[in-house]
Amino acid sequence: MIAIAAALIVVVGAGGNIGSHLVPHLGRLRGLRRVVLVDRDVYEEGGKNLTSQDITRRDCGKAKAAVQARRLRRINPELEVIAIADTLENVPMGRLRGLLLGCVDSRVARRTLNWLAWRLGVSWIDAGVHGEELLARINVHMPGPGHPCLECAWEARDYETLEQAYPCAGEDARPPSTNAPSGLGALAASLQALECQKLLDGDRERLAIGQQVTVSVLAHRHYVTRFAVNPACRFDHDVWRIETVGRGPEQLTVRQAFELGRGSAGSGEPLRLQLPHQLFARALCCPTCGQRRDLSLRLLGRLDAAEQRCPGCARRMQAAGVDLLEWLPEADLPLAAQDATLQSLGFRRGDVLTVADAGHEAHFQIGTLA
Repeated sequence: MIAIAAALIVVVGAGGNIGSHLVPHLGRLRGLRRVVLVDRDVYEEGGKNLTSQDITRRDCGKAKAAVQARRLRRINPELEVIAIADTLENVPMGRLRGLLLGCVDSRVARRTLNWLAWRLGVSWIDAGVHGEELLARINVHMPGPGHPCLECAWEARDYETLEQAYPCAGEDARPPSTNAPSGLGALAASLQALECQKLLDGDRERLAIGQQVTVSVLAHRHYVTRFAVNPACRFDHDVWRIETVGRGPEQLTVRQAFELGRGSAGSGEPLRLQLPHQLFARALCCPTCGQRRDLSLRLLGRLDAAEQRCPGCARRMQAAGVDLLEWLPEADLPLAAQDATLQSLGFRRGDVLTVADAGHEAHFQIGTLA
């Protein structure tokens, strides 16, 4: 029996050491109807990626998501395939409402995937490799009472070693390469694909929910570790109730977004608005020549390269800390900003925004998706 909720699969890190080996398996899974491939990177010129990723030389210099999407369509022309060449944080949450497959190589990305899975109430399967020890592993997470999340197994050290990025410094935190051989990535991808098929078939009893399955190629052994819910887990495990709004971001103003939240909260207290994992920027400054560009209010992660280029010296401009906001406060917004459309701020169809007062949060998906 096909599990309807799993008929959509979202692969994050679709073009890497694990993801590039996973894509062909997805084209052959029973019951799959739609696949979303997310990867912000481009295959390097010169063929460096050829040693660890399942690609050909003609793929070098091309966007990873687009390369793997073309490949998946060749394997199964009946699949609906969507390629997104962007960071995970920039992808509207509404596009991620399916079985999430993590093929990422950073702890920050895994933490974000864990957050998304619980907020959306969808399962996710994390795959990873350890190049030096020749280890391949998968973890299966399913939001629900009694089910542990990724962070349930974390200790203080895990949080201390999270990769750091500072938007005001224009930095892009990228983890070092795993230096894993191609065969190890293929092994992790195979384990991940087999768990996917169980989920598609509705075979929950034999899914590795709350477990880690590790294969040691050096020792020729496999290990299964079970996890329990950690009462001291730093993550709240909340699954959001998300209301879909028929109007898209081009039709909805900031003022109307606040009104949506006011109708849900009903407290009459001042409201504030947020797009999770995004910051609002009021201005950009050039660290080289000092020029400043007023943005009014824009989502920093949604600015394109041209908008961030300094008109004076052509260097990349950055947002100073004083010009960054995590929340938009209704009480302090000028009237012009409240009358602006969400699209003018950088919102996209499918984004899930949060409107909150002192004691209540409401979550709204902006616009329907085909």
